[in-house]
Formats: sequence, C-alpha cells, structure tokens
Amino acid sequence: MRRTKGGPAAQLGTGMLVSTACGTAVASVSAIGLVSIEHLVGGIWSALAIACGGAISLSLARCFGRLMTVVPSTAGLLAYLSRGLGRSGGLLITLPYLLLSLFLIGAEATLIGLIFHKISGLPALLGSLGFLVGTWALCRAGLSISMRTQAYATWILVAALSIMSLLLLAKSARLGSLSVHILIPPPSVARFIAAVGQALFLFMGFEFITCQADLTTPTVMRRSLVFSSIVLLLFYATVSLGLACVTIPPLQGQALLIPQLVLAESTVGRLALLPVALLTLLSSYTSYNGALLALSRLTSALAAQRLLPRSLSQIEQRTLLPQRALLALLGFCLIATALVQRFNLLLPSILAAAPCAALAYAAVAFVRERAPFREAERSDFSRFAGSVLALLLVGLAIGVVFDSTAESILPSILLVLGSAYGLTLLMLVMPRIRGVFGKSRTVLLAKGGGHGS
Repeated sequence: MRRTKGGPAAQLGTGMLVSTACGTAVASVSAIGLVSIEHLVGGIWSALAIACGGAISLSLARCFGRLMTVVPSTAGLLAYLSRGLGRSGGLLITLPYLLLSLFLIGAEATLIGLIFHKISGLPALLGSLGFLVGTWALCRAGLSISMRTQAYATWILVAALSIMSLLLLAKSARLGSLSVHILIPPPSVARFIAAVGQALFLFMGFEFITCQADLTTPTVMRRSLVFSSIVLLLFYATVSLGLACVTIPPLQGQALLIPQLVLAESTVGRLALLPVALLTLLSSYTSYNGALLALSRLTSALAAQRLLPRSLSQIEQRTLLPQRALLALLGFCLIATALVQRFNLLLPSILAAAPCAALAYAAVAFVRERAPFREAERSDFSRFAGSVLALLLVGLAIGVVFDSTAESILPSILLVLGSAYGLTLLMLVMPRIRGVFGKSRTVLLAKGGGHGS
C-alpha cells in the first residue's frame, strides 16, 4: 500500500488486494463446506468439483474486471447489476447476497465460540462476542492497518493449512492407502453438480475487493481478481485432497463437529488443537475483516443514495472508513450470531449462501453481455459462452438447494433464503408505501384546508 502523489488516499497494490480477496473467501466455515463436498462426492472428485468451481470463479473474475472498469464504484456488485438490470433488479439480486454474507459472519462467530469452549471450557457465547467485537475494533482503526494485518494472517493461514494437508497426503502414501482414499468410484451427475455449486461457495466474497475501486487502478484490480481465483483454487484443491485422507463423520444441523480439530488430531495429535484453533481464529478474522472493509464502504454508498440513513455515508478521512456504517454492521452481525445459535442455523446458512451467491454471479455473467459492459468487437462465441455461464450458475443454485443429502435441513435452508429475499422486498416496497401514505396525507390536509376556508 502506498500513498498517491495527488492526494491522501492510499493506492492498493496487487499483493494487498489478492491477500484481502483470499482472506475474505477463506473462512472457518469453508472447512465445513469442504467436508460437505467430501461427503457428497469424495476423493479426487472433490478436487475436481473445486477445480470446476475455480474455473467458474476465474471466468467471473474476468467479468468483474470488465464491470468495474466501466463502472468503478465503491458500491461494487450493486452498482454493476443496477446499471445492467435497473435499480430494482440490482437491489433484488444483490441485497440478499450481501445479507447472507453478513449472516455467514454469524456462522463464523458461532464456530469460533464452539472452538473457544472446547479449548477453554468457558461459555461459547463469550468467545463469539469477543471475536465479533475484537475484529470490529481492529478494523475501525483504519484501512491501512486492517489490510496489512489481514495480509499477514491470510498468508500464514494458507501456508499452514496447505502444509498440514500435504502431510496428510504423505502419511497416507506412506501407509499405502492413498489410492484407496483418492481413487474412488465416480458419483452421480446430480451429486457432482451439487458439489460444484457448494465449491462455488468457497470462493464467495473474493470479488468484494471491487468496493476498493477508488483506491487502485483498473489494471491492478483486474489482475488481482484473476490471481486471487487461482490462489484459492490451488489452496482449496490441496486441502480437499488432504481431507480425503481423513475419516470425518457426517455433519449435523448444529455442526458441533469441527473439521479443523479433526484435521489437527489426524496429523500431529491433540497437541495441535491449540495451534489449529489459532489458525481457525485467523481464518475467521480474515473473512470478517475483509467483509467489514468492503461492506462498510458499500453501506456508505447505499446511504449516499438514501437507501439507508444518510448518517451512514460519511467516511472518516483519517481511517478511510465509514465508522458509523462499521458500527451498524457490527450490530447486524451480533443479531445474525444470535439467530444462528438460537435456531441451529450453522450448516443451513452455508447451504443457503451458496445458491444465493450462484444467482448473483449468474446475474454478473448476464449483464457482462449487455450494454454498457459489452464491447462492440466482442465475438458471438464469447457472448454465447457468457450466456451459457449464466445458465450454468442458475442450474448450480438449484442443484445446491435441492441436493438429496440436504433434505433433513431443507426447511431451514429455505427459511434463511426466504428471510433474505423477503427483507430485500420489504426494503424495496417501503419507500413506495411511504410515498403513497405521504400523498394521501397531503390530499387529506389539502381537502381539510379547503373545507375550513
């Protein structure tokens, strides 16, 4: 990160943006997503599903690169879809995705609380609250320190988990069981499609760095989006192969089973519990911090457009962050954590976020081929490929929701999805309702005044 010559704003480089994108995507709940994929298809097929998800992410990175070049806005995804689909269409697709992104922070806090309880014996709620408030307090110290801290945490996390997974593969090879774990019979097409949809969830949030478009150049942003997709693909594929060598029981709705701790005990025993717990905290921190950095600026942009209270729009020059928006996001995350813990929504929130992300990404692929984002010289084949990508993403969204392995928690998944889209519809309708009541009140007052005269 360096200062620009013409002003006080910091200009972000490729390394900082890539670490922020990867840190935002790599969350503690990603381990649960990886285990879910392993149970769906297993072995080499899990890695192939992740490779497919990574290929889609790479295509989307190129789409986002084009969109942010045409519309370099801190509103990110919302600005792009509003430009391509209209304001109402953009809000209807974007806001549920953003709400579920924040809801996943509640899942992160819940997982951290469970690990905190297992290590210390203290109440899980205390660990969850400490994580939420502590990360928020560090984030509000300023954009520069937050992104630097996130960069260090991200690369430590990626290196440690990759090494741990490689150790598991080496151990399995030494025992002669590697082929048994990796080379398993192919799954059904439906299960593989569902696995690819869940794999896409692992990349969710990498595009949040586009909300920092005012702090870098389009070239750097496009390069960062592509590089982050490649890094995430290699990292998740490696960890997936490592998990294939470990026997992990099926996840339950409450997800009391913590895959990270199972992975630790399978490598170096119970002595690794504390280091892995710290790594889990790092992954949750990078995800939460990255979301706060991006979504606070998006909240500020929404407030500037009067979709949210105007007081949330002000950005502090010293920290380059909207402090009131950060405080509002903390409040939402506290509520989300309470809901996740009260109604056992840890796994449902993950499986609800995956199709919501797929639908948002489908909209991105769709508007990429529409004005003003489509280039005049773009070939017919490229336009056709973009349409196919959009349809594929819609199919993945449907496949995740109605995957047969999630039947037991399907009502909870639909409840989370319904709540996100219902709240969005309410936000869209309320201004019109206020407008109708305002006009009615004006008419009544006018009639009353005329009668009195």
